[in-house]
Amino acid sequence: MSRAYAPGLLREAVDTYLSMMDADVVATLGAALSDATRLRVLELADGRTCIGEIAQQLTISTATASYHVGRLADVGLVELVHRGRRTLPQRIDDGWRLLARELG
Repeated sequence: MSRAYAPGLLREAVDTYLSMMDADVVATLGAALSDATRLRVLELADGRTCIGEIAQQLTISTATASYHVGRLADVGLVELVHRGRRTLPQRIDDGWRLLARELG
């Protein structure tokens, strides 16, 4: 379901958001969040589930899951925790909460 906005409210929100962040950063972040699979990977990035397990849960290849984790890490929404031979993506909740507050 889409949200209905008062005509000036969306423009004001965009102006405020862009004044807080460089347009290139916003575009990069938007690109990172523009993929439905990547959003599902972000949801599963709990610091306990390795990339291979995320791939299995989403029925995608490990290489594809790793690519999406890398894109999320590039924009600071995920950090990689290495435990032995396993790589555990951990969602960075502070960054996610800030983003949600700014966009929400």
